Amino acid sequence: MMERRALIEGAITMAVGMLASGKASAAPAGSKGGADNATMMDACIARCLETHRKCLETAGLAARNSENSATTRLIAVLTDCAEICQATANSMLRGSKFHTIMCDACARACRGCEEECRRLSDTRFAGCADSCRACADSCAHMAMMAN
Repeated sequence: MMERRALIEGAITMAVGMLASGKASAAPAGSKGGADNATMMDACIARCLETHRKCLETAGLAARNSENSATTRLIAVLTDCAEICQATANSMLRGSKFHTIMCDACARACRGCEEECRRLSDTRFAGCADSCRACADSCAHMAMMAN
């Protein structure tokens, strides 16, 4: 688990560093658009990976503070969102022709997860909600680019 987390955090750090330095990679093979699209895709990948991490951390927090069935539902939503974010990032990284479909699904999952986190009065869930919102916006934009 720690090795996987270290790999994910390394990928996030690398993607964010590339974006900050302006050294974003070219668009995946078969994709349309130039450097702007590649930069937007790199940013979306970074957001998906960050949200994946935030959702898993928040699910762990919820599990440690588990007191009722609402917490069980929240953990399921967080875990589902984390998995969809990771699968979406993977689809973009390998240049899948289905990445826009994945981005649409990710945007929907992130919006639902954000809603669940914002329903709680506990401020410890706000970071996850914010990350989900940013990821949903980025993924929705990527999904619309195909149309």
